[in-house]
Amino acid sequence: MLGLMTRAAVGLFFIGLFLWFLRLPLKYKLPVLCAAGIVVWILWSPISKIIIASTEMISYRYFTSDVSLHSLFIGGRQYLFDRASAQFVTDGALWYRVVLGGGYFLSFRNPFNLDYSISSILEADLWDVFYMFGIVGLIAYTALFFYGLRFPRGKKRSADYILKIAWIMLFLHSALAGHVLQNGMSVMVLVCILIILKYRSRNESTFSVP
Repeated sequence: MLGLMTRAAVGLFFIGLFLWFLRLPLKYKLPVLCAAGIVVWILWSPISKIIIASTEMISYRYFTSDVSLHSLFIGGRQYLFDRASAQFVTDGALWYRVVLGGGYFLSFRNPFNLDYSISSILEADLWDVFYMFGIVGLIAYTALFFYGLRFPRGKKRSADYILKIAWIMLFLHSALAGHVLQNGMSVMVLVCILIILKYRSRNESTFSVP
């Protein structure tokens, strides 16, 4: 994950380590901290090189570009968002685009001056859903998010919060910094988490094999 050198991968790596540490029994926490401290102290040179290399692109974008923390979080896409907003027209009969969107092909692009040189995809689902499917799409997108938060129902288990955190983080990444809904591999992660959330409270014998 560190080798991907992206904000999402680096952030999820450290959050995953933190959640794993929280799940450890209390008697193991101190030994793990001591062991981790010793390893870091002995191998600090190679570890620091890995950290610097994995965050090199993130640091470069932040310190050498005229961007804010918000722009860094959305991957420097502010220019794309501004361009999309400038091209998005709703004059006359095009008012329907606010409600139903312009579809996958048109999206935010101006139908009276269609520029084929730019992509209709912004790679941030919150904006893409609005431009492609309008307010109706945003309602469905938001409804899916809250639908996942309803689970698990019934008997709670101690690790349920990890699934909830995964669901929330996936949607935050989807909305602001990545393409989840229209990426075949990424959307399968969303589907799998939803299935686990929904059926986690079911009796395990329901899924047992004779």
